[in-house]
Amino acid sequence: MHERSVRTREAILSGAAEVFGEKGYLGTRLEDVAARRRLSKGAVYFHFASKTDLAKAVIARQADLVPRLIGRLRPRFPQAAGLLTALAQEVARLLADDPEVRGSFRLLAERGLVDASVDDPFAAWSAAVEDVLRDAERQGAVPAGTRSAAVAGLVVSALVGLHHMGEGAVRPKVPGDWPALLGALLALDSPYEARTSAGASAPSRACM
Repeated sequence: MHERSVRTREAILSGAAEVFGEKGYLGTRLEDVAARRRLSKGAVYFHFASKTDLAKAVIARQADLVPRLIGRLRPRFPQAAGLLTALAQEVARLLADDPEVRGSFRLLAERGLVDASVDDPFAAWSAAVEDVLRDAERQGAVPAGTRSAAVAGLVVSALVGLHHMGEGAVRPKVPGDWPALLGALLALDSPYEARTSAGASAPSRACM
């Protein structure tokens, strides 16, 4: 692909993300995307056969968002709780300041309208968070036997939920008690035996 064609494609994708973020999938027309970057509609169709193809390409650009952010933040935050808190804060910042991220998150929320075959990135995002939790478990920072996959899925769901918290004029914001919530989630998810072995007594059968 020639350099000019690459630049045009990038301009279309960034413009599309902005428009999708503002108008949603149903409210966006290819004419709107072309106008955003002062391109002809034909230029858009040269790179993308349909609005569906364009929306799927916008989503695909963020497929590695969470793994990429974790890789960047891990050297500064070696502990799982600190890393996952920093991750949430960075996602919230991007949703507020980066139109491409905001547009892709809105399309993910509307993926049922885009195409049933959309490859969402949630599995890859959850796997990256699960790796953080498994490393923490090996280091003894997370209770042994924690169901890392289940906790990772909940963390990713919370990250996606930040988009809805930032709809309208409200800036997405990570709750101040996020670290405490993470700690409680990990403690609650640890095996019953692990939670009672530290000295807490199990409820008597009479109370069950």
